[in-house]
Amino acid sequence: MKNRKTGRFRPCFLLALLALSLALSACGQLGGISERRDGDPSQGYVEDILPGGEGLPSGSARATLWFLSPDGQFLAQRDYLLPSGDGAALEQAVIEQLIRGPEGADGLRALIHPSTQVRQISEQSGYLSVTLSHEFLRSPQGQEDGALRRRLALSSIVSSITELGRYSSVLILVDKQGDGTGERLSAEESGFEDLGATLGPLSRDPSLLLTPYRVAELALQALSERNYALLEGFLADLPADGSSVAEVLGNLGSVAGFSLSGSVSVSQDGLSATATLSLSLAEPGSLNEKRGLALLLLREAGWRVSYPSLLRALGGA
Repeated sequence: MKNRKTGRFRPCFLLALLALSLALSACGQLGGISERRDGDPSQGYVEDILPGGEGLPSGSARATLWFLSPDGQFLAQRDYLLPSGDGAALEQAVIEQLIRGPEGADGLRALIHPSTQVRQISEQSGYLSVTLSHEFLRSPQGQEDGALRRRLALSSIVSSITELGRYSSVLILVDKQGDGTGERLSAEESGFEDLGATLGPLSRDPSLLLTPYRVAELALQALSERNYALLEGFLADLPADGSSVAEVLGNLGSVAGFSLSGSVSVSQDGLSATATLSLSLAEPGSLNEKRGLALLLLREAGWRVSYPSLLRALGGA
């Protein structure tokens, strides 16, 4: 009798265990519990849920890189999703993307010769040291090799690295002899003649970056100087009917002075920003002071001031 009961019980017991195992497995999947194998390429990317509902593939990070702006005078930003890892893997990925250059048709250009290679990256007493191959000393095809281009090329690396928030300055060395030894750049090679005979670690230079604040400042400066050709390069949402910006703005009076508040608010999606503006408009016999004006900026090929927003600030339709 005991043997017969045991024989009948064993299959039922095994079936129960199998059912329990399947149920626990299903609960784990529904509850978001899964085994992560980030080091196994066959697993692909694993989505990490970030605040705000945004997801990033595992082993990657967002980075803002700075390239040559369409006017060739400043640096404009472009966002990338780059592979990250131990040590300075993300910083190396940033520099390699700067060498490859920007994709797209928004007019941004690379500042580093495409044959340049990253020889070494290391942390040195709180700053990042980067050694590049000797090709870095050559300008990309179609770009004049002047002091401004060299300064912008260096600043594109420094601005992009410091944008990550892990270093405040970057020392850029070049393997000039091709033997793997990094050497400091001379004043002539770097374009920074004002910083001494050889170049040390560089920090960010906000005057070269087309941030929302800087774009608003440059646009208002061009407006106050009645340089409408320059101003149009900083404007978005221009009239589709082809009406003259110079005529429309010229009829609204002269800007005798302006000031911006110390901060600019950027939208959560990063596609628009708002600056707070004060204007002094010259009118016959007096100055019209206007304070607390909201000036909208849009992120297209870099940041641009919304033309309708500027019109409203000036008192136009």
